[in-house]
Amino acid sequence: MPRTTLAATVALTLEEAVRKMTALPAVWMGQSERGLLREGAIADVVVFDFGTIQDEAAYTDPHHYSTGVLHVFVGGVTVLGNGEMTGWIVWFLAGD
Repeated sequence: MPRTTLAATVALTLEEAVRKMTALPAVWMGQSERGLLREGAIADVVVFDFGTIQDEAAYTDPHHYSTGVLHVFVGGVTVLGNGEMTGWIVWFLAGD
């Protein structure tokens, strides 16, 4: 099956896709301090290029990072910068 980018799909708006990947799961898991960008919240942020983001993993070959992801911050710590892993690993437990 050919792969498509997020921008090529029309099933969801960007806003709906982001909410379903961030705020909605945080609410389901009871983590009100995560999932939204607001003052006082834990800074979990993914910066991506909307035109190039694409899943590179497959069910039979799952160990590939998505392309188009530029930066990832977990709890305010940069774990991916300019598309490269920084060496930081952030661990947290649900509810902490």
